Amino acid sequence: MKQLSTKIFFGYLTIILLLSGMIVYFSYQTISHHYYEYAVQELTDLSNTISWQIKPYLLDNKEGNIPQIDSVTKLIGSKINNRVTIIQVDGLVLGDSKANPYKMENHKNRPEIIEASNGKISSNKRYSNTVRKEMIYVAVPIYDNSNKIIGFCRVSLFVDFFDNLLFKLRFDIIQIAIITVIFSLVMVMIFSKNISKPINLLSFAARKVAAGDFNVLLKVSNKRDEIEELMDNFNNMTEQLKKLFEKVTNQTEKLNTFFSIIQEGLIVLNSKNEIVLSNISFQKLFNNYKLENVKISKIINENEFLDIISNVRSKKESKTREIQIVGLNFLVSVNYLATTNELVILLHNISDIKKLQSYKKDFIINASHELRTPLTAIKGFVETLEEELKGDKLRYVEIIKRHTDRLINIVNDLLSLSELEQTNINLDIQRLNIKDIIEDIIKLFDQKIKLKQLKLNIKYENNLKDIVGDKFRIEQVIVNLMDNAIKYTDVGSINIDVRTEDINLILEIIDTGIGIPVDDQIRIFERFYIVDKSRSRKVGGTGLGLSIVKHIINLHYGEITLESKVGQGTRFTIKLPLA
Repeated sequence: MKQLSTKIFFGYLTIILLLSGMIVYFSYQTISHHYYEYAVQELTDLSNTISWQIKPYLLDNKEGNIPQIDSVTKLIGSKINNRVTIIQVDGLVLGDSKANPYKMENHKNRPEIIEASNGKISSNKRYSNTVRKEMIYVAVPIYDNSNKIIGFCRVSLFVDFFDNLLFKLRFDIIQIAIITVIFSLVMVMIFSKNISKPINLLSFAARKVAAGDFNVLLKVSNKRDEIEELMDNFNNMTEQLKKLFEKVTNQTEKLNTFFSIIQEGLIVLNSKNEIVLSNISFQKLFNNYKLENVKISKIINENEFLDIISNVRSKKESKTREIQIVGLNFLVSVNYLATTNELVILLHNISDIKKLQSYKKDFIINASHELRTPLTAIKGFVETLEEELKGDKLRYVEIIKRHTDRLINIVNDLLSLSELEQTNINLDIQRLNIKDIIEDIIKLFDQKIKLKQLKLNIKYENNLKDIVGDKFRIEQVIVNLMDNAIKYTDVGSINIDVRTEDINLILEIIDTGIGIPVDDQIRIFERFYIVDKSRSRKVGGTGLGLSIVKHIINLHYGEITLESKVGQGTRFTIKLPLA
């Protein structure tokens, strides 16, 4: 790799040589041009002067005067050290300082004579066949007293004399250029060294910083030019990088520690669904400690798991679902990172929890079945006693009967809920007209509504479409919600609104009852969760009705939500797919 000083030196060397060559070339061309013009002007002045001396001889010219004109011409030529030629109007050479005019060709067609014959002063540079050398010619017309051209005076200069002067001039220019180039290169070398030295220091320091050594410090002088300022900024940057690196290192160590102590399996997938990060728990789970850049499908080839990954990528939203992987139950949470187009997946092993839930369900089912028989027997004996007892004893029996009915309702609800929670539950799916179902159910609550003097308002959208579902289960949902609305509403009304939105049927049951506090709304669908326990005991609630409703709606791939304000009432909204 070339050093910066070498690059600067050769860069300036190229520029200086180009500029010097251009200066030498254009200087020589300019001086040569001006010198040529000066020579032409000198020859013109000589021609004009000689013309006045030759004019009398031309006016007196007879054929016998040619020798006299030639001798005068040779005399003048010897004194001015230039070739002089006197030419008659018809091109006949009358005299020449360097040759015998009798042996010379007619000059009428010479370029300078042709132009001079038009009354102009003419100059021309060409090869002379007479003296066999290249010459510069200047011809001027000679006029008589009536301003008529009577001849031409041509003065010429040997080009080799002119070239010798230009050669010496060119040599001097080249000498000056060489001296200038050498001086410039010495200055450039010093300048490049001064420039490259601090930059080389910066480069060396940058390599050390890149290698992780943040203790490097550049010495800054008091010049305060741009390079010194750059070095000062580099020192400040290195100090900041050192602090940031220490901070990042600490955070990385904390993050690695955090990853290592997480009991749940944690992985990060890139845009190609390759594992870029995994914790020890995930590696132990699959007995593989080399998972980096491995496609997740090679580790977990479960369709349900791959489907949820694909779904999260397409919708760019987080999903949580229970999935079975390698025979174990996991609560899988897949989160999308928009900034990096990555997925963060957390696998929480809930196999033990599912076993406990299974044990609990089995216990509840068995206990409910075992309780149903004695409770039925108790109720039968209580009803028998009711017919035979009177007074206070009858009141005690009625209390026993009321609590027995409550226990029977709880047992029935528990059995119903347990049945709904079975993974292999069979639903009797058929097309259902929701309007017919509601009308049938309303008849069951006519007496209760009239007894509490509540208003019932039902609103159906025109041309309602059918839904698909289990009629008994859908009826169970509406019965539970209507029963709750009547139980917890003392004054006002109950409204039922049925309509369609896109591909769903929307059923809303709205009451003006006591309402549900905000803190209780998130738990309202849990089993045995009761907001007002004293009121629930009074109206005979089991705390399982809404949990049953939630399970039935989920089995029908629907949704149920609620909105409620204390003292203003509650709105339950059910969304079910259309047929």
